[in-house]
Amino acid sequence: MPTRAAKYSSLQRILTDKRYNSAIIVDGTATSLTCSSRRFPFVSENYYLLRIISFFEIYIWCFLNQINPFDQKIIFRYKQLKKDDVIFFFPHLTDTFLSKKILKRSFLYRFKGLRLAHMSHYFSRTKYIADILRWLKIDTVVSEVDLRRSKYFSKFFEFVKNIYILPFGLRSRYKKITEFEGRTNLALALGTYDYLDLENMGKNNPNYDYKCFFKSNVFHNMRKTLYENRKRMAGVIDCLIAPTVVRVDPNKKQKDYLSYDIVEKYNQYKMFISPEENVGLPSVNVFEGMACGCAYIGIKHQMYADYGMVEGTHYIGYDGSLDDLEKQIKYYQSHLSELKKIADNGYNLVTKKFSEDRVVEGFYEDMVRAAKSGKLISSFVGH
Repeated sequence: MPTRAAKYSSLQRILTDKRYNSAIIVDGTATSLTCSSRRFPFVSENYYLLRIISFFEIYIWCFLNQINPFDQKIIFRYKQLKKDDVIFFFPHLTDTFLSKKILKRSFLYRFKGLRLAHMSHYFSRTKYIADILRWLKIDTVVSEVDLRRSKYFSKFFEFVKNIYILPFGLRSRYKKITEFEGRTNLALALGTYDYLDLENMGKNNPNYDYKCFFKSNVFHNMRKTLYENRKRMAGVIDCLIAPTVVRVDPNKKQKDYLSYDIVEKYNQYKMFISPEENVGLPSVNVFEGMACGCAYIGIKHQMYADYGMVEGTHYIGYDGSLDDLEKQIKYYQSHLSELKKIADNGYNLVTKKFSEDRVVEGFYEDMVRAAKSGKLISSFVGH
């Protein structure tokens, strides 16, 4: 299933690079028009209408993404699939994925080979998606980290037996421009977070499961904490974190988080933090900032060890509290030689291991091996 999200641009490259044998599947069961469209069942529950829309939509999508649809392989008929193919999809992108009536018409339902669901944004409509994946008998999923360490994921997806770890592909625009010595000796904090209206959230809200589990009104607790303590942490942290929705003052206009050149911003600081999601996922900013020569600060967690990142060598670890974060930053502000080594080690690791070319190539090779052997192993873990 195509996606336009920049952080998944690596996957789109598999379609456009002739070295890779890939195709777009259009089975007539989903379109971008059905995102959050359960209020309009005459669209999301009408297979024939969906089929017509999706046929035209894929050509529009190719045009918008500068892909020649007549040069790109597009599969419209189930017979075009082979038993050793791998189907890769994003279950959260369309409401038709929640309809068994529509899914029974899908290639995904009939296909007996390897089917991989990417768990990006799995905090939305969690139980619904879990029930459908269980019904489809899909027990292998894809994520940036091993989500089985997340209590939230384990509660709903206990049937998942294997998680293929696919890291973000580092895009070439993220580069080290400024020498370390010329940077500001503060930590840059960046990212966004959404407020959730917990009081008016009913069972039909896509974030209802998240609300019941975490009892939190945001997806990134530490980002909220840093934003609310930005004045107290002045002199230690420059906070560019911004809420995207403000319930207490709906007329307050928020600054555009992407209004500045983020590569230039990374290059202005010696270290940075972009806190993880509560559901156990890291930020895409991790590799991007490190590739700009900025030392990363993250929680002490196995998710980073899986990437080969050693705490104290490739990144600065802290225990998740504001006090310990402040303590770690102040320590490295006065131990610049150690800080520079961490920044350099992190830079070398991510630029060599997680470049977009490397991620695309590694992912494709892993899929080819899995299709032949039936064993799916991520080449990005433990190296």
